[in-house]
Amino acid sequence: MIVAIHQPQYLPWLGYLDKLDRADIFIFLDNVQYKKNEWQNRNRIKTVEGWQWVTVPVLQCFP
Repeated sequence: MIVAIHQPQYLPWLGYLDKLDRADIFIFLDNVQYKKNEWQNRNRIKTVEGWQWVTVPVLQCFP
């Protein structure tokens, strides 16, 4: 049995989805400490002009 655990991310990377697919049980750890300017609410995308940050604004984080 394979158990995987991961915290939420905005636009998760391909390895995240592979981990989800390979696990028999997947735990979505959603009670982690929020860190400003981390992968929880932003990610980079490649555009014609190069790499750009895409950020989802967080108005309020809960303890």
